[in-house]
Amino acid sequence: MATLSPSPSQSRSERPLLTSLFGFDWPLLLVIVFLGIWGIFSVASATMPAPDAPAQRFPEATKQMIFVAFGLCALVATSFANFRWLVHLQGWFYWLNIAALALVLVLPEAIAPRINGAKSWIVLGPISLQMAEFSKFAILLSLGAYITRRQDKITHLKTVFGDVIQ
Repeated sequence: MATLSPSPSQSRSERPLLTSLFGFDWPLLLVIVFLGIWGIFSVASATMPAPDAPAQRFPEATKQMIFVAFGLCALVATSFANFRWLVHLQGWFYWLNIAALALVLVLPEAIAPRINGAKSWIVLGPISLQMAEFSKFAILLSLGAYITRRQDKITHLKTVFGDVIQ
């Protein structure tokens, strides 16, 4: 979550209250909390069991609540961290991600079963991980590093599409 940078001419008392408290983007956090709650209710209504069905040990809505809470804690913790060091590790993240995607293809069906026709999951006990989800982070990190290295030339069309076209 990016923090807002007020102009140097603004004093602390002139900044809006919600953005001046620790320099944190509170309206964005409120939107994320709202969307998380909406997601919990959506999952709860979509997975509501029939009245005569046996009770689930761990309902899907409860899992969604845990994931939303974990995600919010990770969001707040990482928003205060200096993440610029990740740019230096982007190559490692990218190639580890490629290796994880390849690993899913060669693992036995007991560990990497086909789910909904796709062999893209690794099942570790009660947790299922889809390796393609980690690709989003690796690709965003790589694109961010690419743009950062070429930020002075990013307005040129050749910089944006040059490596793709060549």
